[in-house]
Amino acid sequence: MWLYVAFEDFDYKLLIYVKFTVVFGAVFRF
Repeated sequence: MWLYVAFEDFDYKLLIYVKFTVVFGAVFRF
């Protein structure tokens, strides 16, 4: 069960990282 929670936490962090990458990409593009 803890492995599933850790995987969810990793997936959540990865999603945040992708969002920040998209935001910074848009900022530096314009």
